[in-house]
Amino acid sequence: MPIARHFLGWDEPGLVRAVAWLRARFGREGVLDLGEVMIVVPARRAGRRLLELLAMGADDLVLIPPRIVTQGELPEQLYKPKGKVAGDLLALLARAHGLRRADPEVLRVVVHDPPGPGAGAEDLSGWLALAQDLGRLDAELAGQGVAVGQVAQRCAAEMDFTDQPRWEALGQLQALYEATLAQVGYITRDAARRAAVEGQCCAIPGGLGASGGPREIVLLATLDLNRVTRDMLMQVSEGATQITALVQAPESAAAGFDDMGCLNVEHWHEARLNIPMERVRIADRPRDQAYEVLRCLEEITADQGPTPGRAKGKAEARSSKSEIRIQSKIPNSKSEICVAHGLELAADQITVGMGDEAQAPMVQRTLELAGVPARAAVGRRLALSRPALFLASWARWLASDRFDDFAALLRHPDVEAYLATTLAEADDGVHDWLSLLDCYVSEHLQGRLAHHWLGESKRQARLKGVHDALAALAPADHARGRPLPQWSQAIADALGRLYGGEPLRRGDEQEAQIIRALELIGQVLREQAALEPSSPIVPEVTLAQAVNVALSQLAEVELPRQGGPPAVELLGWLELHLDDAPVLIVTGVNEGAIPQSVNADAFLPDHVRRVLGLTDNRHRYARDMAMLTAMLHSREHVRLITGRRGAEGDPLVPSRLLLACEDAELPQRMQRFYGEHAGEAQRQAPLLLEPGDDRFVIPLPSCRSPLVKLRVTAFRDYLACPYRFYLRHVCRLEALDDRAVEMDGLAFGNLAHSVLEAFGHSDVAASPDEQAIAHALQSMLEEARQRQYGGNPPAAVLIQCEQLRERLDRLARWQAQQNREGWRIGRQGVERDLSAVLEVDGEPFTITGRIDRVDVHEVHGHRILDYKTGDTAMTPEQRHRTGSKHAKRWVDLQLPLYTLLAASAGMAGPFGLGYVQLPKDLGREVLDEAPWGEEEVASAIEEARRIIRLIRRGVFWPPTEAVADEFAALCMDEALDRAQRIAAQTRGLVSAAAREGEP
Repeated sequence: MPIARHFLGWDEPGLVRAVAWLRARFGREGVLDLGEVMIVVPARRAGRRLLELLAMGADDLVLIPPRIVTQGELPEQLYKPKGKVAGDLLALLARAHGLRRADPEVLRVVVHDPPGPGAGAEDLSGWLALAQDLGRLDAELAGQGVAVGQVAQRCAAEMDFTDQPRWEALGQLQALYEATLAQVGYITRDAARRAAVEGQCCAIPGGLGASGGPREIVLLATLDLNRVTRDMLMQVSEGATQITALVQAPESAAAGFDDMGCLNVEHWHEARLNIPMERVRIADRPRDQAYEVLRCLEEITADQGPTPGRAKGKAEARSSKSEIRIQSKIPNSKSEICVAHGLELAADQITVGMGDEAQAPMVQRTLELAGVPARAAVGRRLALSRPALFLASWARWLASDRFDDFAALLRHPDVEAYLATTLAEADDGVHDWLSLLDCYVSEHLQGRLAHHWLGESKRQARLKGVHDALAALAPADHARGRPLPQWSQAIADALGRLYGGEPLRRGDEQEAQIIRALELIGQVLREQAALEPSSPIVPEVTLAQAVNVALSQLAEVELPRQGGPPAVELLGWLELHLDDAPVLIVTGVNEGAIPQSVNADAFLPDHVRRVLGLTDNRHRYARDMAMLTAMLHSREHVRLITGRRGAEGDPLVPSRLLLACEDAELPQRMQRFYGEHAGEAQRQAPLLLEPGDDRFVIPLPSCRSPLVKLRVTAFRDYLACPYRFYLRHVCRLEALDDRAVEMDGLAFGNLAHSVLEAFGHSDVAASPDEQAIAHALQSMLEEARQRQYGGNPPAAVLIQCEQLRERLDRLARWQAQQNREGWRIGRQGVERDLSAVLEVDGEPFTITGRIDRVDVHEVHGHRILDYKTGDTAMTPEQRHRTGSKHAKRWVDLQLPLYTLLAASAGMAGPFGLGYVQLPKDLGREVLDEAPWGEEEVASAIEEARRIIRLIRRGVFWPPTEAVADEFAALCMDEALDRAQRIAAQTRGLVSAAAREGEP
């Protein structure tokens, strides 16, 4: 029987009208019986929402639900395959197997640099990725009834086609793939569909009605059915199955649709869409679009008041928790508008459409900060779920055994929880493994994990405990090749150990996502386990490769969002035309997003798509025109937001749909978008905090007199910034990471000091022989390098050691000369930790430090020297004092305070002070002596007393000007109003001190 069309009209959302039509057609004798109906929807969300509306719209009728399938799932409902059809995994492995055995010259015609052998094992991931790309290409062509091998001939007949050799090569690879599957007794899904169409075998398998399949198929707003699906439906319609196409348009728009309810591209491509300009908003950047969503909500609710519910029965389902109360202070270009509306509009009566889905997190967060509950209804990619991210990190570490991959795995939150439980059972539980690892990597720069751990023994044992706990997740022979299905249980066991401790709760949104991800991963692992290990297309892989095979199958899978309390839903553009929310706000209405344009494709550029009948840019424009027309007609409250610039500041173009107006209106619309004041950047709206509740402040110091001891080098920190001194020395904060790939300045200096300490204690330190000193320094450098960085350090470390060797050779020449002049390195003063008590206002304060070396001369006495290894040398005067000649002030007290430490150790003064310079410039003088006399040294000690008094009083405020260091964020260095914030906090501190009677 012929396919019937029914036009739902535009006066209500399509789903609402579809439910009314289904009730009128199938509701009888107290029952809404849809048990013999198959409803085809464009996407899963539309199917879920349809079922909700059917349940709400059934009222007093007993609902027997229909079978709801997506248009992608429909073909497999319309035939019974003759032969075994390969599943996704088997098809992927067969295609990859064929590619690996293809003629290399044929492969190079298709891809310039195909995957190949590497490091003793084939690049399996590369072959799988190429197989997936070719599989997607084959599926798109097959959907339109085009075989890969036919492309060259069809294109050459209709256009000037220069890519014929490449498509001929693709045809050979496709034939090889199909032959590979045939060898193991399978056919492709597309071949099965093609055979069903060609053999006139399309029908609903199992019969009709209660004893078999559905009696009727309803196509609900399926605008884009491909040619093969249409051919199959036509054959089914010739039998006893009734097919009805529900078209989301009035009958007056019938010319825009074919007999199956699909698009008439030419009609919609030439159609006009006179969008009222009051429905269009222009914003500057993505964040301004997010603010504009709030403004649109305020405008709609202020002007219109309460909005009717989505569907019958919806209003009764509302609760006070679902109502939106927007209380925000949103600035515009003229003045600040304070809005406080108590609304009856339920949150789930609002939908925000995302032309660019990457903006969804920003829009969601903006709504939530304004007190509007929001939920991204677009499914999150399974690859971004916690179990999948764990598997990806785990596989990288197993394959590389690198420290950076090990550290990335440790940072996974579920690994942290697993380790916290596992290591807590040990006698010496490790709780700070991330800091432990960061310190280890920074100090030893060990690129790969090794059996030999470096550093002190206690830390070695703790790190080994962390490493062994993670290593226990994989079998010891994980790097040995096995048939793919033999690894499925090992992967499942690792996930079981990681997530099997505490029961996961389906009621918790995050844990429910983990459960769903684990279920889908389990399905893939079962599919892998079911493979025949001896099959020629089943590869032998390591555990890491087996994990990557599983992840490759899940790359495009999405996890549906959990339901929950009523919330504004954020939907992708293609979901909007069947959404039934009465308020619709669409962001990102820009060319390239709405309508989407694909102007570059490795295999199918737009002009080739048009010749082959595939979805091209004209088709996408027509589809989006039809969808937007339906949205605008079926709702009173629609707002379209277009941006002028992208996230990186790149200019954007307004959607052609906004310009599909009458010619006379076009100049005005273009002027509005490109005019001087169009879409000006909005000042950020303080959406979250009530007045006076600004939490974006610099944390104030809270400790009064915490220190009774201080290193001499720390006084420089206080003089530079009292607040950063507080963070570093009172709170003991420091920045740690594992990103080091070479020695930083501190590590380079520590290595040099290690060598020079050993040299100072050696007998050769007093030798006048330059060669003997140089040889000893080189030997000590090699020993220190081996001790610190192991036997196989990174290349960068070897280069830096060579640079240090050159500097030490320069030092050897100078040291030999000093020895000949009668100077000797005092053994008691080499890298010696010393302390001294400084009386301040009658109370003792301990200062500590490590003096690099103290030289002794029979005539000249003692001189205290500090090694400096920075690339650019600074003199003691430059480093310790600043200002004009007659107004010097101290910025560092290290060398002057060394005199107190030396005196406390029993050394007799006066002391000379200076630097032994080991800079990049090898021509520079080695010795830099400080030009200070006793009076200047005494002034430095008095400055130390002043600082100690301030520390005792707890004076750690205010922060000084912005400094590029690890505390920049805490100190709000990038805040535009930083000075005003600090001034306000300072006034608060002064007021608090005055109330307590303090100066």
